[in-house]
Amino acid sequence: TFAFARGLPVVGIGTLAALAAERPAPARALLCGVLPASSTHLFAALFQWQEGRPEPRAEEMLIAAEDLAAKLAQSPLD
Repeated sequence: TFAFARGLPVVGIGTLAALAAERPAPARALLCGVLPASSTHLFAALFQWQEGRPEPRAEEMLIAAEDLAAKLAQSPLD
């Protein structure tokens, strides 16, 4: 890679975290990064905006779309 060739350090960032970071939100706002996995399932991760960046609130998951809607409805912020 370009970084390797130049002797620069590399840090891996997950796609869902990168998606959440692109969308600044009000303090303590709950964000859900989502990507399609199949016709019925999604890759998703929950983040909460704190101190200018999204902080993970749950592990990344492979989940049915209807189950994600139910999970978001019950997710507490505290």
